[in-house]
Amino acid sequence: MSETTNVELVKGLYAAFDRGDLPGILQTLAPDIVWNWARVDGIPHSGLRHGPNEVAKFFEEIAAVEEPIDFPRVDFVAQGDRVVVLGKYRARVRATGRIWESDYAHIWTVRDGLIAGYDLQYNTAAALAAYHADADDRRAIDVQHERFMTAMRTGDPSAFGDLLADDVVFMPPYQRERRGKQDVLAWFAEFVSQVRTVAVDASNREVVVSGDAAFDSGAFTWTVQPLAGGAPIEDRGHFMAMLPRQADGTWKVTRDLWNSSVPVAAAV
Repeated sequence: MSETTNVELVKGLYAAFDRGDLPGILQTLAPDIVWNWARVDGIPHSGLRHGPNEVAKFFEEIAAVEEPIDFPRVDFVAQGDRVVVLGKYRARVRATGRIWESDYAHIWTVRDGLIAGYDLQYNTAAALAAYHADADDRRAIDVQHERFMTAMRTGDPSAFGDLLADDVVFMPPYQRERRGKQDVLAWFAEFVSQVRTVAVDASNREVVVSGDAAFDSGAFTWTVQPLAGGAPIEDRGHFMAMLPRQADGTWKVTRDLWNSSVPVAAAV
């Protein structure tokens, strides 16, 4: 077959992919096709495939784990029975919500009017980072949680303020909501002027990360000593905080609310 015909065959496969036509893709493949998406631990659909049935399974697996966003084919270069396609791929990983992108080279081998081989070159590190972002993000949020707890124990307004986004909203029990970083810092200053935190602990935390948004929730026990004297006050309840990823990659609190077991008359 001519190189022009080979290019048209490959273009037909891409057109079938764009319209979600799996049978249309499979009918372009040779019965003994070798589909080589090199195996990378942590990328579920990677690995060597043989035959149209295994290729069909590949497309089912990749559709389950990521959503293509942009997939232009920029250049088609044909020589003999080979067609090389260059472009850029951009997709969202469904499990983490993270977007990754990479330049790619698709290398197609054509035999007797059917596609007999496929090889892929791309930035595997970019894909892996998106697939495993949830673990890294969880660790980062755990660090922020510990910094928050330390700031409450020490009453340090500077450390406390570093954890807050500019548009933060605090919703303390029995009080009006506090909107904006300065208003929340004023609440914090009022709080530490009345009590000293003796102990604060959060347990049974659940952290959910979805793309650039995270939610941190759980139970807490909080003991404070009134500076005016009297017995320590122990409070128990549950909290939920929202932490979006900032432009610099850090996570900051934008919403924080909690309930209280302390009667309203004794609440700070």
